Amino acid sequence: MAVYNYEAAAYYNYIKKQEKKLDDLKFPLKTVVISIDDYSVGFCECQKDGTVKMVGQKNSSDKHSFTDELNKFIQIVAIDSNIDIFNRTMRLYYQSEMQKNVPIVGIADMDCEKVNEIFTNVYQPMEELLSSMEDLWKTSNFDQEEVEFILFGKGAIYYPVIYLTKSVYSFDPMLPDERFVNDTYTDSPEQIERIGQAEMTKKSYQNYEIYFEAVNHAKMTHQQLNVTFCLDENNIQYLEPIMISEGDKLVFYIQSKEVVFDIPFSIEKNQCDVIQIGAGVKENQPVIYLRKVGNPMEVFHLSLD
Repeated sequence: MAVYNYEAAAYYNYIKKQEKKLDDLKFPLKTVVISIDDYSVGFCECQKDGTVKMVGQKNSSDKHSFTDELNKFIQIVAIDSNIDIFNRTMRLYYQSEMQKNVPIVGIADMDCEKVNEIFTNVYQPMEELLSSMEDLWKTSNFDQEEVEFILFGKGAIYYPVIYLTKSVYSFDPMLPDERFVNDTYTDSPEQIERIGQAEMTKKSYQNYEIYFEAVNHAKMTHQQLNVTFCLDENNIQYLEPIMISEGDKLVFYIQSKEVVFDIPFSIEKNQCDVIQIGAGVKENQPVIYLRKVGNPMEVFHLSLD
């Protein structure tokens, strides 16, 4: 698992705190990021300016995927189709101190007791990991009582996982625990990493300067047009149409450095075409977007990496 994933989840926690405009935030914001799907944990610090640094990380020796293992014993597709009912049922089961054992909606011959047994067995590598991190707590200078825990990944959408994780750190996992922040956010644990990565990328390029100056040096007008970066390909802001012909070049100034691109498609001799230029971020890297006015669905990407 890439280190960036832990940092993205920690940054997600940071931006959600900023959106709430909390006055009592203490920095650095210390977040224990728990990746359920690959049985791993990252300790991250986030400064007031949003700078994130991972200060510790540990993986389970178990290299399996949590959801793959879970799917061997229970139909997770059936659970997912009734996820709200499933989570509510299992929550009531744990609240009843495992006395209210009822059938699971949508899965034949499956009740709460069997579900709990399955989740407990599949979760075991994670439980063993979380219970054996004394060295990581010490070297990272993290205090269990002052950190925040955030779970992300597909496996974190299931209530038994939340219950089992809280059981490691809470006297009573059914009592409210402000350290576990997932319940305070509306986004699914599956979305946390993606949203965090997108926001980190946006922050990285918020002061990125790029200008389109001319099509051809012989025709240079010295008119600099600012190109705004956009993270969503469907919302790229394109410049006004530009006419190009065979042999023309695209001239950009990127962070004050001149970069010249050939037209990424062929134009017949003595013919011309009309294009539009935009800029965005694709796979966490800045790229130039170029599309033909006559065929706007055909988009070319010019990498700036």
